Amino acid sequence: MVLKRIGPLSAGKLSGLIFAVIGVFVGILFSLFGLLGFFAGSFESDGPAALLGILFGFGSIIIFPILYGLLGFI
Repeated sequence: MVLKRIGPLSAGKLSGLIFAVIGVFVGILFSLFGLLGFFAGSFESDGPAALLGILFGFGSIIIFPILYGLLGFI
């Protein structure tokens, strides 16, 4: 069997899926850095900076795979 043609939509879906998986790993890394910043900043100050660090950490797990998947599909 010889592969003669790959549909553009199928290639886009596969590329989007691969990039979304990469986005999960990047989101986990950013989440770890965000939590590290939360713990480092929580000893010096309580307030919006600590809350922003933890929200960015958890938000990156959701945002990065979506963005990477969309850009990979395009």
